[in-house]
Amino acid sequence: MFYRSVCSFRNVREKIINRDKIMDRTRENNAEDAMPGSARTMGEAAASAAQKVTESLDQGREALAEIQAAVSERTRECVEATDNYVRENPWQAVGMAAGAGLILGLLMSRR
Repeated sequence: MFYRSVCSFRNVREKIINRDKIMDRTRENNAEDAMPGSARTMGEAAASAAQKVTESLDQGREALAEIQAAVSERTRECVEATDNYVRENPWQAVGMAAGAGLILGLLMSRR
C-alpha cells in the first residue's frame, strides 16, 4: 500500500513537472510569437499615425493656400481701390497724407 502511494505520488509529481515544462515551453513560444506580432502591430500603428499626420498637414497646407489666395485677392482689390481714389481725388489724398503725417509726427515727438 505504501509502495503504491509512493509510486502514485511520483507519477503525479512527474506529471506535474511535465505539465509545468510543457506550460513553460508554451509560454516561451507564445512570447516569441507575440513579440513579432507586437512589433508588427506597433509598426502598423506608427505607419497609420504617420499617414494621419501627413493627411492633416496636407489639409492644413491646402487651407493655408486658400487663405493666402483670399488675402492676396483682397489686398489687390484694396490697392486698386486706393489707387483709383488717389487718381480721381489727388488733392484730397495729399491732404489726408499730410494730416496723417502731422498726427504721427506729434505722437512721435511726445515720446
